Amino acid sequence: MSFQDNFNSASRYSPNAQKSKLQQFSPIFTGVLFLLVGVKYLSFSIKALGQGESFYFIVSLVIFASFITSFVLLRKGVALEKLYNASKYSHAPSLPLKTIAGGLLCTVSATSAYLGGYSFIASVTLGLAMFLGWYLYYGFDPREDKIEGYDSTQSAQRIMKLLIQANEDIELIKHSAKSCQSNSIQTAM
Repeated sequence: MSFQDNFNSASRYSPNAQKSKLQQFSPIFTGVLFLLVGVKYLSFSIKALGQGESFYFIVSLVIFASFITSFVLLRKGVALEKLYNASKYSHAPSLPLKTIAGGLLCTVSATSAYLGGYSFIASVTLGLAMFLGWYLYYGFDPREDKIEGYDSTQSAQRIMKLLIQANEDIELIKHSAKSCQSNSIQTAM
């Protein structure tokens, strides 16, 4: 086999081919800035532990864990939304992860403000302002399936299952073709 044939038969390295679809669409920096606010509560908990304040230690750890949870839910929600937007036909995410994360952050912010000395009305207003900002920046999760022309939801779900199965079969065929091609190249050498 000549050099030109070897060069033409070489497969190009594509790092995204090794990742799952959810990993390909996962954002790296989405939500990191508000995660830094959550780190402040970790320092509060360490300070409370040093002063022997067990109530404030536990409360600040719970708030920190809530910030981490909302960050993780946001990342998964954004990744699922990108997958949803990238495909022509798809299911809406089954759980509204971005909305749940926004609600969790709203509740934690209001609770934190109330425990920090703000009045109840001011704390609730702050939490609602946080939720409004969340909605304006991140939006909510898509709630409708992307399939048109079917009146019954059962037939649309059946078609979605068939499309998902067909895409999985196509991926399996592509993988098999690549392995057959690499095996034939190795035996030709």
